[in-house]
Amino acid sequence: MDKRCHPCWPSVEPSEWCLSFADERLKKSIKRPLSKPPPSQISSNGDEFSLEEFFDLPSPPVEALLEQSEAAQRVNILEPAWICFNELVNQRRMLQSTMPLIHNIPVFRPWLKALPLHEISAEFLVKFTRELIEVDREPSLKLMQNFPMIKHLDQCYLTKIHNTFMFLFYVADLSFRTVQLFPADTSGMIAIADQIYFNLGTHCDSLILQQYPLVQFYHQIFQQVIESMRNLRISSEEFTSLLMLGTSTIAENYDFHKMAKSRKSLKDFLYDLNFKKESRIDLVVERIRSIETLACNVEVCSRNLQNCLNSMNNYGC
Repeated sequence: MDKRCHPCWPSVEPSEWCLSFADERLKKSIKRPLSKPPPSQISSNGDEFSLEEFFDLPSPPVEALLEQSEAAQRVNILEPAWICFNELVNQRRMLQSTMPLIHNIPVFRPWLKALPLHEISAEFLVKFTRELIEVDREPSLKLMQNFPMIKHLDQCYLTKIHNTFMFLFYVADLSFRTVQLFPADTSGMIAIADQIYFNLGTHCDSLILQQYPLVQFYHQIFQQVIESMRNLRISSEEFTSLLMLGTSTIAENYDFHKMAKSRKSLKDFLYDLNFKKESRIDLVVERIRSIETLACNVEVCSRNLQNCLNSMNNYGC
């Protein structure tokens, strides 16, 4: 859909509209920690209003909100990002999309990359992930009820499955991508990952972690990453490599059956994933040796994982 056909597309030039919107809606917004409601629930005078009222406001074009305008710089730098997020959600609702946002992740990647990373905290990433989970709940549950393997489960249990899978996938494919761009602040990254993992443990259902090999694999990878960071104080470069191994590989490639056939070592596997350019790849490999049995004992891990993936693929997941 051409965004210029969007009913909320402004009649004035985007830059001018962005400045006026930021002046009217953002400059007056109250300063508050990230733990409080996002600006979508705060009016220009600081009073709370409903999401319905917010969606009745003229919706800003995404590109305009992400511009580094003077007005946006005068206010809390994360607030334009929250409004941008709500605009994306609003457009999706107006189109009456029934596909979960997990299938529209590319829409959010430019938004995440445009965030001021020095302002991002673990609390922000967790909050953003929970927002996505909430938006996705209804369409995801409807989609899941079409799968013969799980459609017999009650709504409550399907919701737990949804929460578990969505939290893992969003953290892996969205939040952790931003970490690659963080400054080399090891202690800060450890705190972020630790907070995410803590929320992961409290947000996910333990029975589901046991029943679904893919989710269990994620859970174990995160646990090993956290322990390695605590014990070894690894650098940001190594941290990125660890995350790429434990997240993007699983979420995007699903190549563990190839590992099983070739019996490749963890080091070979990393090199195959174009880690050849990593200057400290040997050190990375040595420091994550503790997870090699998990990643390379493919006769067990990969067989279970592939069975799970085959079942999901058979039902169009």
